[in-house]
Amino acid sequence: MKNLKESVEFIISILNQNFRRKIETVNLNEALGRILAGEISAKRNSPVFSNSALDGYAFCDDYKGQVLEILNDTIFAGDKKIREIEEAKAIKIMTGAPMPKGANCVIRLEDAVIENGKISVPCNTKKNDGNREMGEEFFKNERMLVRGTKISPKEILFLASQGIYEIPVFCEHKTAIFSSGNELIEPNEEAGDFEIYNANSYGISAIFNYFGIKNSYLGIIKDDKSATKNALQNALEVHDIIITSGGASVGEADFVALCIKDLGFESILEGVNFKPGGKPLKCFKKDQKIVFVLPGNPLASFILSFLFVIPIIKFLNGETFKFFRQKAKFQGNFKNKKNRASLLLGMFENGIFTPFENISSYMISPLLKSNAILICECENIKNNDECEVIRLFDK
Repeated sequence: MKNLKESVEFIISILNQNFRRKIETVNLNEALGRILAGEISAKRNSPVFSNSALDGYAFCDDYKGQVLEILNDTIFAGDKKIREIEEAKAIKIMTGAPMPKGANCVIRLEDAVIENGKISVPCNTKKNDGNREMGEEFFKNERMLVRGTKISPKEILFLASQGIYEIPVFCEHKTAIFSSGNELIEPNEEAGDFEIYNANSYGISAIFNYFGIKNSYLGIIKDDKSATKNALQNALEVHDIIITSGGASVGEADFVALCIKDLGFESILEGVNFKPGGKPLKCFKKDQKIVFVLPGNPLASFILSFLFVIPIIKFLNGETFKFFRQKAKFQGNFKNKKNRASLLLGMFENGIFTPFENISSYMISPLLKSNAILICECENIKNNDECEVIRLFDK
């Protein structure tokens, strides 16, 4: 049985063979968080023209240490022509205004020494002081953004500065979430003594929202084969990815996997070497559709959504995704079962990871106290051993 990392890579390799990503065009108001589907090159030089970096006086550095006559004129930002100044002359210029021909430096207003309409040029003047040369940041046609870039506010700032209003992005796959089980009710209902609130769907949906994956919650499927098959079939008509929790074991009333196979799906993963919840984890594929079946226990379904499902959906949506990992020193001692990968939840502070003990797949409170995850794949970890943790959300 593959470990978690190998399973994610295995699923991605299979999907990469025939999963087609669709592309659409969006404008800048719609682009935030989307994944770029092509390269973007600069349409213009930056700066577009040589201009003054400050309010001051423009002149040529050939005249440093000399006194220059100041022309009775001012160049303003927004001027649409390039002025030209005579030799041994200076001219007043405002920030962003085009540099005149014959000048390559600007001295700021407050530093200027002026007497009788003439300015003294400092001896330590250097060429291009106060001058933003055309193309000094980047040139027209220079590649600036690559395929797979996630569009953040800084990319939008750049695109707008280049007059690029529409960009190609990968279409987001439509994702739906179910829970299954006769014992489940919604959080806004009154629970009986033997009923359980449907925490899984809301936790999974929150993880997806946190990572910018749009999703739809489609409710609870009761433990009935016909109802399960109909719910899955209806969901698959309009969604590309289905996530279910519960119905993943070998119990008599666990119909989810049976119904998925009845709908013509091929099993591409049956279990993962990981505790908690790895054994009942399943993944199915048919054409351009994929279904994940997660365990019913909340900690297991939550962690596997985070560690297993998120990287795969990110890949399908065109994004290169990596978890935020940090080196740490392990505090305590942990003995693992041979040839098994185990989850450790704990606190990462000041470079030290302290795990919580006695965690079970049905628990939720360990998540509330944790800010990091350690996946242990060795037989034991000793106190002060070096390890690598994955940060858990913003904590």
